[in-house]
Amino acid sequence: MIDTLFFLFFLFFDSPLRRLLLLCAVLALRAPTAHSPILRSSIVTPTARAVSEVSGCTTIDPDFLVEISDSNQTRAMSKARVYTEVNVIRPKDYWDYESLIVQWGEQDDYEVVRKVGRGKYSEVFEGINVNSKEKCIIKILKPIRREIKILQNLCGGPNIVKLLDVVRDQHSKTPSLIFEYVNSTDFKVLYPTLTDYDIRYYIYELLKALDFCHSQGIMHRDVKPHNVMIDHELRKLRLIDWGLAEFYHPGKEYNVRVASRYFKGPELLVDLQDYDYSLDMWSLGCMFAGMIFRKEPFFYGHDNQDQLVKIAKVLGTDELNAYLNKYQLELDPQLEALVGRHSRKPWSKFINADNQHLVSPEAIDFLDKLLRYDHQDRLTAKEAMAHAYFAQVRAAETSRMRSALLHLPLIFNQRYSQEQESDRAMLRLIVNYPLIPKISHRVCSNSSSKLGSYYDSSSIIKYGGISDVVGKKQELFLSVSVKAVEDKGNNGGGSMSFSGQSWDPSSEIEVPSDQRPVNEYSSLKEGMLYSWGELGPSEFFIRLGGLWLVTFTVLGVPVAAASFNPSREPLRFVLAAGTGTLFLVSLIVLRIYLGWSYVGDRLLSAVIPYEESGWYDGQMWVKPPEVLARDRLLGSYKVKPVIKMLKQTLIGTGALLVSAFVLFVFATPVEDFFKTTLGSTENQPEVSISRTSNKFNIRKEQLLRLPVDVVTDDDLAAAAAEAADGRPVYCRDRYYRALAGGQYCKWEDLVK
Repeated sequence: MIDTLFFLFFLFFDSPLRRLLLLCAVLALRAPTAHSPILRSSIVTPTARAVSEVSGCTTIDPDFLVEISDSNQTRAMSKARVYTEVNVIRPKDYWDYESLIVQWGEQDDYEVVRKVGRGKYSEVFEGINVNSKEKCIIKILKPIRREIKILQNLCGGPNIVKLLDVVRDQHSKTPSLIFEYVNSTDFKVLYPTLTDYDIRYYIYELLKALDFCHSQGIMHRDVKPHNVMIDHELRKLRLIDWGLAEFYHPGKEYNVRVASRYFKGPELLVDLQDYDYSLDMWSLGCMFAGMIFRKEPFFYGHDNQDQLVKIAKVLGTDELNAYLNKYQLELDPQLEALVGRHSRKPWSKFINADNQHLVSPEAIDFLDKLLRYDHQDRLTAKEAMAHAYFAQVRAAETSRMRSALLHLPLIFNQRYSQEQESDRAMLRLIVNYPLIPKISHRVCSNSSSKLGSYYDSSSIIKYGGISDVVGKKQELFLSVSVKAVEDKGNNGGGSMSFSGQSWDPSSEIEVPSDQRPVNEYSSLKEGMLYSWGELGPSEFFIRLGGLWLVTFTVLGVPVAAASFNPSREPLRFVLAAGTGTLFLVSLIVLRIYLGWSYVGDRLLSAVIPYEESGWYDGQMWVKPPEVLARDRLLGSYKVKPVIKMLKQTLIGTGALLVSAFVLFVFATPVEDFFKTTLGSTENQPEVSISRTSNKFNIRKEQLLRLPVDVVTDDDLAAAAAEAADGRPVYCRDRYYRALAGGQYCKWEDLVK
């Protein structure tokens, strides 16, 4: 049609200039219109309605542009398979971080110790709270409202780094976030040392954090080893750096310039803007592949385009093209040429002698379901937690949880809420912590009241991957335990009110490692004598009897022989030796009992005092619920039986000591009785006192018949000593008292 009109007008325009202008106009009409790759299939033709003349200037109706955009949307928007409407059904103030009013803390409360890292939008320092001397992490950053709002909304979530405070410099107004301190090991050092079970455990813990944040309508968008802090000694994991996190709204387009290059999902590399939570699952898959194959990073691209090339060389280009066709995407011709054509590489190609102990069929299946081009086909965090790869971890966790749930009356029998305890202890032991710990009055106060309606007990429990039965039990437990302690005023007591208040466990500083009850228990079991407590009753009493026999032979017999003649006073000799050694053994058992009793009390106690810890002396550490549950289970089923056995042993030895003492007191009459009965005693006639070589040959019994006026005679005392075989029953001064061994050193004692 245009060619025909051109020919007719060409005939009528005889001027060369007019014909040249006409030719330019026709060429312009024939030129193609440039469009976005996504919109190439539908070409928009401008209409007269879109253009209007205003004051001599041409303007475009904005409503018309919206219609153009809507009319050219040739594919349905991608939506998340899980937690799609979370932010749709919640009030605007939950996700509208632009309207957040930050409650600033005091910057002077914190001091920078050293720089530990830097990112694109922030610098990170290790710091210290000058008031509590507690370590913390200080993050100085520019865009802050969104991260604060997200951290508030995730307050108390499993394995989410705790935001302690928000401060800013009074002069520069530079904001800083104060986080909990995690004694993390560099992943480049830690990962090569992890066992197969360690990897399963830590990936499972990371999935807890991801499922929680996804359930709250939040994408992390920067999951990588640098942002996963692991304290391997405490087996504690924290997901940090929420600076790139964003609220998910179905159908909304997001910036693709997020995540670190090695962990970018294919959706970011092909400019798919309506991505969702599944982006985090790709990043986790990259982490997991690097851990089990000992290849970090797993996809090592030099830039974003090369990153897609590296992915295509592993997953193949056939599935990539299918992904592009499904979402009606087109690669840039240059990028398409770089990608080329590749077949899928089997995962077995990455197995070698160094990593084969980490790669199981379940691990390969789990990885294969994470690293998929199509984000809709990837496992969700909750689905991933249910994968067979984590069967061991789930079994161990379920076992621990069931044990705790079976003994809830014991675990939460808080003696410290009684009236005789201090108000401070009552306040800190309020148990609504398991639902929503209050990280900071300034940080979480704005969102805490709303979180009560957002986080029900069932949603919290499900992140542990526990079975439905256990989840229901714990849900029932939480529904009871989350209530705050009633104030005394309501009970007719004092006026101090604690209703609705909560305890901040993150603000507590744990006692030193060697003073933690669980470590004291471990040390006690390794002690030479204290370890006897864990023996069975038969073996324990055999060892105790052996100890008594050794002490009787080595100590009891020599000491008793120094005081009693075995031939003349056998009963008193045996009783003295046996009673003395039994008393010594009883003291040893008492020391063992006191040690186990001390540790048992600290395990069962909800509050632990600091001891010999410098500045913290006299303060109290309130155990977090999970620590209290573990300690009380140990105390009840490991320590209490030992204490019971030791207590029964002490009662038995005490009864034996009393019996031996009674026998010892009546030993002489008993011996005399047997001598009289057996006819071994004879009536002795009066013996005249004769002096032979200044000594008297006199019997002990006859000494009592002597006149009182001779008691000061030294020769008589010497004779008495000789008559008693060197152990006189009477002595006047120190010399004879030493000979007598300290017995009956007064005449009055002898008479009595």
